[in-house]
Amino acid sequence: MNWDIYKQLADRWYEGYKHKLTSNNKRSEIMEKVFVTDDELTVLRLYRSCDKVGFTKHRLNKIEAQEFASILGKPDYTKYDGAECFGLSKGKIGVAAFVKQGGA
Repeated sequence: MNWDIYKQLADRWYEGYKHKLTSNNKRSEIMEKVFVTDDELTVLRLYRSCDKVGFTKHRLNKIEAQEFASILGKPDYTKYDGAECFGLSKGKIGVAAFVKQGGA
């Protein structure tokens, strides 16, 4: 695979499309420009090449932890041996958000 193409995408504007239902219940296309940084491009390349990917965040309060894990979907809450965590796996993506001890 030619990764130079991906590098070029990071160096210029990428045109993405969003679809929106109109009043006639037909889809119309809305063009939106999205800038892709080198770090975001690297993450995308790694994601496409790997078997699994995981995202974690530590020392959050319960609300922050739930919001972070909810980016992927409805997370499960686990409390074990004094540690609290919100986590979820979907496809090859996993997310875990750990609550700081004594976090409200």
